Amino acid sequence: IYPLDQMEIEPRDILRSYIEFASDEIARTIRSNTCLLVTGGGAHHRYFTELLSGKLAKKKSMLTVPENVIADYKESILMAYAGLLRLENIPNFISEATGAKTDTIGGAVYLPPLKSGI
Repeated sequence: IYPLDQMEIEPRDILRSYIEFASDEIARTIRSNTCLLVTGGGAHHRYFTELLSGKLAKKKSMLTVPENVIADYKESILMAYAGLLRLENIPNFISEATGAKTDTIGGAVYLPPLKSGI
């Protein structure tokens, strides 16, 4: 993570800095009295979820971390859906959700080479 990757800092310290930054940014953007469901890789990082939960509690918001199988299933369904949207050339990054100026289509499609003679 630039500029941290340009410095002589232990990887664990870089990770800790990033976790602090990410939890601060998430907590900053969440409204009071909100309930969040954490899925994906973040759901498996106990320190991150505890840190974020503490920051959200100050805003009277709640963080819910489901069982691993539910967190992973939801994440895999969303990734498959984003891939389908990409294949159909439909925006899969929506400006209302990302804060970007416009909707965009993210990802790339790699097809296997055609076999000759077929």
